[in-house]
Amino acid sequence: MNAIAETMRLTLSAAIAASGEARACTERLAGRTLAFESMEQRFVVHFEAGAVRVETEGGEADATVRGSPGAVFGALAGSGSETAAVLGDTAVFEDFRASFRPHVKLPPVVERFAEDAGDAARTGVQAARSAFEGFANTAKDYLSAWPGREDAELAELRAAVQALTERVERLEKQARGESEGESKES
Repeated sequence: MNAIAETMRLTLSAAIAASGEARACTERLAGRTLAFESMEQRFVVHFEAGAVRVETEGGEADATVRGSPGAVFGALAGSGSETAAVLGDTAVFEDFRASFRPHVKLPPVVERFAEDAGDAARTGVQAARSAFEGFANTAKDYLSAWPGREDAELAELRAAVQALTERVERLEKQARGESEGESKES
């Protein structure tokens, strides 16, 4: 089991042991699932009467909280400057948050790390985009210097530039779609 998933399970189990409200929540949500997705990490909480199980893999969840690490932590805490998307049965997430939030305290250093990790990911995406755009512009300049030349090497270079351009466009659409979806659904 992933160390973060095990830490999450232990934290939630301690809340269940300490709180009748958290225990009652597991009974209400028995058989339901809640996923947390951030930076290509996925954790799925499976509710059982009086217990939880946390996995890093799993199929469709009843509810999913998706966003940057800071946004996901902010959604759990009911605060934060970023917003996370809550997809699916939002009542599952709301019940979980209301029942567990008072008992799940993250150290400030963990919250700061999550915010910094989100900032670093956004900076990395921008740097990759800039590099792809620079490569595409250089390649276009190179190609335009030889108008009409049609050899295998040039065709291969054109195909590579086109593939990179399409990938950048897909990444931009995903980034826009996620941030638009987060703000609309929160």
